[in-house]
Amino acid sequence: MCKYHFYSCALCGNLIMGQANHKDILPTCCCGPMQDLKLGNASSDAEHHRPYVHLEPGSVRIEVGEKVHPMVPDHYIECVFFLTDRREHYKSFLPGESAVAVFPLQQEAPIAAFAHCSRHGLWHVDLPAEDD
Repeated sequence: MCKYHFYSCALCGNLIMGQANHKDILPTCCCGPMQDLKLGNASSDAEHHRPYVHLEPGSVRIEVGEKVHPMVPDHYIECVFFLTDRREHYKSFLPGESAVAVFPLQQEAPIAAFAHCSRHGLWHVDLPAEDD
């Protein structure tokens, strides 16, 4: 399981990612502690929210959902995070856009992909190590 945590501000909607080393210390925003987001796990929602990772030579393509996810103002994929052993990649989306991200890969091993839905929260997939 990935060691990263995601946090959201209940007032402004700001979303951040970080490594949680101290469970009692939460980041703050708008003068208050941010909420530690829990990963989505409802199997009925997974077909619309799970990130699907397609490794290609020199890049990775991430599509959110086995079925196309709505991208309307009150329900859309806000962003995708893609983690490797060397860096973090991020792409945000607006309503009406397609929830697909392409990132370059340069001698780095994929670790995990995350997608955040404005209505159903955070979803992820861990990626197997190359020697698995």
